[in-house]
Amino acid sequence: MYLAHSITESDGKKFAIKSIRKSKVIENTAKLKNEVEILQALDHPNAVKLYEIVEDKMHIHLVMEYCSGGEILQRVLV
Repeated sequence: MYLAHSITESDGKKFAIKSIRKSKVIENTAKLKNEVEILQALDHPNAVKLYEIVEDKMHIHLVMEYCSGGEILQRVLV
């Protein structure tokens, strides 16, 4: 996961970028496509918003809403 800042907005809005190596999802392309379609369709205040999908030769990059506070798994396990 990477943190990115908008260069087009004056407030420097933050985004989370999840980069997925294409070679890791060759067998699960249908699952990934399904997950992305669900994320695109979601519009709920308690769900992370997917803004954009960018592909290059080796990766699929999901540009998502940035949520501070750490991993949810860590909060669930406590």
